[in-house]
Formats: sequence, structure tokens, C-alpha cells
Amino acid sequence: MATLARLSSPAAFRSVFAGGRSHATGSIVLYTSKRADGGPPRAGFVVSKKVGGAVARNRAKRLLREALRIESGDIPQGVDLVLVARPSIATSDYPTVAADLRSVLSAAGLQNLT
Repeated sequence: MATLARLSSPAAFRSVFAGGRSHATGSIVLYTSKRADGGPPRAGFVVSKKVGGAVARNRAKRLLREALRIESGDIPQGVDLVLVARPSIATSDYPTVAADLRSVLSAAGLQNLT
């Protein structure tokens, strides 16, 4: 799978939070929103200081990015995703984060359970 484009502007994040739907499982909350212009799917990551210090937050972002890269095979065009890490991600390992991501993508209707 090609890498997803990144959400970078605060306005893009606000748009997903305001107009999207949320789904939560384990250590991840997923917000999804469809864009009118179509285009490639985009993803953004939110990891607050509740997760821990800088090292823990960066590790959480790396785990989320890698899990999304591997698990998000068929995300449709024109979809924006925001993944929010819960504090429990700080003590999670990769298989747990990947399973949580598969579950939350399936709940959002973006991936079939395999």
C-alpha cells in the first residue's frame, strides 16, 4: 500500500472532528470524515501529553503510523482519518496496536475483518 497523505493543517483536523464520526477500540479512537473533492485518503495523528513524555508520544506515533501503513489496504478515496492515541498505548506492543486498529477500521466500515 502506498503511504497515505498527511493531514497537516489545523483546519483539516477541525473539519474531521466537527463533521466526522468517531469509533473507539482499546488504545485508539478513530475519527473519519468524507471530503467532497475526493482525492487520496489522508491521515492525521493526535497523541497528547496524557500518553507520557516525548519519548512515549513519539513511540505511539510510530506505532500508529506503521500499523496504519500495513493494515489500511482498501481505504476509499476522499476519506480523512484522525487517529487519537489513548494513554494505554504507552504500554502497548505493536500486535496489540495493530489489532486495535484493525478493529476500529472495521467498526468504521473501512476494512473487512480478516
